[in-house]
Amino acid sequence: MRRRRLLYLSAQQMTAYRRQRGILSEEASFAQTEAGLAEFASYLAGQRRAVFTLLANVGDEAFQVETIPFLRGADRSAIITRKLGQLFFNAQLTTALSLGYEKSRRKDERILLAALTNPSFFAPWLAAMATAEAALAGLYSLPLLAPLFLKRLAIADEHCLLLTFQDQSVRQTYLAHGKLQFSRLTPLHQSSLVGAAQGISSEALRLQQYPVSQRVLDGRKRGPADLRHPA
Repeated sequence: MRRRRLLYLSAQQMTAYRRQRGILSEEASFAQTEAGLAEFASYLAGQRRAVFTLLANVGDEAFQVETIPFLRGADRSAIITRKLGQLFFNAQLTTALSLGYEKSRRKDERILLAALTNPSFFAPWLAAMATAEAALAGLYSLPLLAPLFLKRLAIADEHCLLLTFQDQSVRQTYLAHGKLQFSRLTPLHQSSLVGAAQGISSEALRLQQYPVSQRVLDGRKRGPADLRHPA
């Protein structure tokens, strides 16, 4: 039977987790160094029957909301592929998420185009997996999980700013009607609790300007914000 493993990649390190009875437990971690990559290769050699899912929390990412005509099948795929290529020319790790259909007679579709924009960051880790012939089920960016996280928290606000604190950084994610619109990762340079709190507060105020600039949120109204810390 195949064993499932989660790989979590941040700017600092790669961490491997095993899942047992619905609980994730850290199995090993590997620094962003040549020695860390060598240790990762050795780890993969001992996981021949494992299926891996790679989850990345990195700052080199981009998001763009676009509107396309009401299409299906190959025509829809073709226009999305073209838009991804136009927006993220050299990016290989891209995706598109449907945000629903407009209520006009044309029923145009709103889509979120997203990309991890620094392929060289992922290259050595993916190369190690390819060399080991490791089974990779998928590669995901952390903010793609935000809609599911919101459901687990039972938050149903029309507009929500979700702030999560991990990897010495704060991730700020804007969701509308429970669907991801935009996200960014900002390092926190203050190690003290007070300094971190000030940094989080400042970033939350900056992120709130995004839905205001897109005219989806009234700048005179206060929108809800939810802050989560792994501790």
